[in-house]
Amino acid sequence: DGASGTAFPSAALVTAARLYPDNIRIADLARFLEDRVAEECGARAVDRSPWPPVRDRAVSVPFVFAGTEKSPGLFRIQSGDRIAVAFRRISAGQLVTHADGVAATVAEIDRDPFLGRAVILGATYSDSGDFYETPFGTMPGSIILANSIMQAKKIVETPPVSPWIRNVIAMLLFLIYAVIARHFVGSIAVVLMGLLSLAAIFVLSRIYGFDTALAIITVSLPGFALFKLVDSLAHIALNVPKSGWRAVLKT
Repeated sequence: DGASGTAFPSAALVTAARLYPDNIRIADLARFLEDRVAEECGARAVDRSPWPPVRDRAVSVPFVFAGTEKSPGLFRIQSGDRIAVAFRRISAGQLVTHADGVAATVAEIDRDPFLGRAVILGATYSDSGDFYETPFGTMPGSIILANSIMQAKKIVETPPVSPWIRNVIAMLLFLIYAVIARHFVGSIAVVLMGLLSLAAIFVLSRIYGFDTALAIITVSLPGFALFKLVDSLAHIALNVPKSGWRAVLKT
């Protein structure tokens, strides 16, 4: 109790704080880090600062680009009144030479690609060992950090939806699935339900974040499948006295 320490923020958290005009969140970031030390190291109770609203230790990164060399820099990120192209990849070989254990700049380096931007230093060659499985395939750690920075504000400022709202949305989707299954033949119903699920993920992820959207779909779809299973078994059981084993056949 009462111990001290140092808290180091994630790249996404720092970026989210600096995206505000005039760096108004930098003081909030410093207070947040001090609070973490007081709570985790010193076991002291503190009055939490309002920013950042999301304080999960781990989050799922909403990936927006893959780790290939051909990934385009089409995404843009805004800081104040300045909009910068995100994900510009510059090889270290273009900037420095390395000989006899000493690195030196190749020539005078233009400031424009780096000024006012979050710059990630990391190895992307295959033998670096810094590779991880992602929804977009195997990706170097530096590119995963780039994805987290691209989604920085969304990661730290999109609060999770309440369980009540999540269950209500899942129930609405469940009812829509039931209507589709009742009015369309099997193959068409499956296609329509799949399209509805994709549309729901797209819309809900914009409002509540990708994790919440995926959680809602993974509740409503399996729930509907379980409902159809129970409904089918009940139908068979009710028809066994009249039709015998033929109750399992389609009429």
